Amino acid sequence: LRFVWLAAPAASLLMDRRYPHQSRSNAVTFNVQIEEMFVSSGLIPGEDVVILDWWNMTANAQTSDGLHSLTEANLARTAQILYLVERWPFPRPYGSLIGKAATSNSTAV
Repeated sequence: LRFVWLAAPAASLLMDRRYPHQSRSNAVTFNVQIEEMFVSSGLIPGEDVVILDWWNMTANAQTSDGLHSLTEANLARTAQILYLVERWPFPRPYGSLIGKAATSNSTAV
């Protein structure tokens, strides 16, 4: 079983007023709760489940409508997914390839 979760990206702060239930703070809380749910279910992030968290990449990226990223961010995310698919299954420890890189401040692929 290959389990990959795409964490919620950041939307424009302008969207917080229009959609408060999807605000940045609620999205961060949601991402943390999902990761905690994985752990409480016995799934180890970076080993049993790969979390692709693009928060830092999307937080200040340009968007077409406040949510959907423009080409550059989408190409970077696509490159990371392809990197993941091409190297699956990972040699142990799994987290050394994707788990840590996906949650870092770096947008490099």
